[in-house]
Amino acid sequence: MRILVIGAGGFIGRHVCQTLIAASHEAVPAALRPVTAWDTPQAWAHALAGMDGAIYTAGCLRDQAEGVRDLLDLLHHRAPAALATACEIAGIRRLVHVSALCGGPSAYARSKQAGDVALAGRAHIVRPSLVLGPGGVSSRMLARLSRLPWLPLPSAVARCRVQPIRVEDLAEGLVRLLDAPTPHVDWTAVGPQIVTVAELIAQRRAAAGRAPARLLDLPDALSRLSARLGDRLPLGPWCSTALDLLARDSTAPDACSPLGRPLRGALAGGWT
Repeated sequence: MRILVIGAGGFIGRHVCQTLIAASHEAVPAALRPVTAWDTPQAWAHALAGMDGAIYTAGCLRDQAEGVRDLLDLLHHRAPAALATACEIAGIRRLVHVSALCGGPSAYARSKQAGDVALAGRAHIVRPSLVLGPGGVSSRMLARLSRLPWLPLPSAVARCRVQPIRVEDLAEGLVRLLDAPTPHVDWTAVGPQIVTVAELIAQRRAAAGRAPARLLDLPDALSRLSARLGDRLPLGPWCSTALDLLARDSTAPDACSPLGRPLRGALAGGWT
């Protein structure tokens, strides 16, 4: 099959392309520019010509980049909705959309939820918890924290419960959904273990043979200040959106996987 991959240059998208190729499919990176045109079905018509399906992995944390305002709603809601309409017009039934297992009042969470509503019954909607693996920004951040002898974390982040999934398993599941026997099956994509963020960092540290770090609870005011600084100086993933997401549990203990096998643990492979 020829599969259009939107966000092919990103963390999840790169692994999806590798998985498609390994499964003898053709991965076709979407080259639609500018991004501001993504919210019209007509813009997708040429890119979908000759395709058997599409996997949408594009996304971001910040609401403004490259001079584009309201970028979160564009990438997470309006663009995938327009793509779904374009697929319907072209008669393409294989559409997989990567959302997120998140909640809260942030613009990120609201945009993801709006996208889920717009694509309900029109695509396979996949909601992953924390995704870890080579090339991931969150993976690099957590790996760096695991090397610190003193671990400064906002108390809400330290207690936050996640169910991390390996990016290799996520990518394989996304490709499997292209041939799902039931149309528009949704997947809450979580790994086998529920841990707090502090426990996850401690496990990574122990796996590297390091002694336990001392946990330092950052005051709420200082946590918010550091996140706002990250908003103004986007040198890494830390920002107000990251603080909000990592302060809210992202778990689904009863979720099933389309892979038909046990999923790998968070430490079963590299993070950087």
